[in-house]
This record gives sequence, C-alpha cells and structure tokens, in this order.
Amino acid sequence: MWGTGGYLFSLGRKLCWVNRGEANGPKGRLWTETAPAWAFEASFLLQLVNLPFSAAMLWRMLSLGVIPVTTHTIRDFAPQDLWLEQVIFASLFGFMLKDFFLHWHSPDLVLMLHHLIVCALCYTMAFVEMPGLICYAFSTVFVEIGTSACCGWVLYGGIGG
Repeated sequence: MWGTGGYLFSLGRKLCWVNRGEANGPKGRLWTETAPAWAFEASFLLQLVNLPFSAAMLWRMLSLGVIPVTTHTIRDFAPQDLWLEQVIFASLFGFMLKDFFLHWHSPDLVLMLHHLIVCALCYTMAFVEMPGLICYAFSTVFVEIGTSACCGWVLYGGIGG
C-alpha cells in the first residue's frame, strides 16, 4: 500500500511539473541532478510522514527505557504492541519499491543496490528476531528525515536554487 500510494503520488507530482512546463526542472534553473525535480519533490513530501513517526518512536523509547529499547526482540512484545514499528518498516519498504519501479528506466547501480539492501533490511527488522527492534525502528525514521531534508534542499534551497 505504501509503495503503490507513493508511486501514484509521485506520478501526480510529475503531471503537475509537466503541465507547468517544467518537466526538466524548475524554470530558469539548470537541472543536473540524477533524478527529475518532480521526483525530489515527491520524495520530500512523502518522507515527511517520518516526522510524526519519529516523535511517536521517541515517546515509545522514553516510556520503555534503555534496556527494552536496545535488547528486546519480537518475542518480547505482544504482536499488537509492535504495530507502529511494523508500519514504519512497511512504509520504508514500500517507498524503496516505489523508487525502484519509478526509476527503472534510468538505472543507477549504486541507487538500485541501495534500494534492494534497504528492502532486505526492512524485511529483516520486521520479521527476524534480533535485539534492539525498537531502536532500529527509531533509527529508520530518524535517518529518513535526513532523506526528506536532502530532497528538499536539492529542490528548494540547493546551490543555484
């Protein structure tokens, strides 16, 4: 669902850019990035979901304490207690698939490997028993805020912007 929704949202942003006559980047600006401007905008906006996820995970970490956050595995929680972590892993997995399929026609080996490795990590964090599950979920959304900030910087505030 996350991947399909993100994919359709990205195509919608692409149509907006094309209809404004800016399919190759913002008017009056030489666009030399590896992906089109609309893709940076879509990723910036989609990844904003990680702001409330980060706040919720921070609250969860503070309420659980250091030991459970860093040592507990899937078995240490009731399944219904891990809904937020599962949503976080599913969202990132879906967004990685979205990017993978959205940009398949212009393959970049490093970016493709990045997306496949992140999918494998999300699967592992969601289904394999390993200590620090809560810490992984928080780290995931916190890092993705950086992704959103980077996309926003490139599009709205970067050099020459």
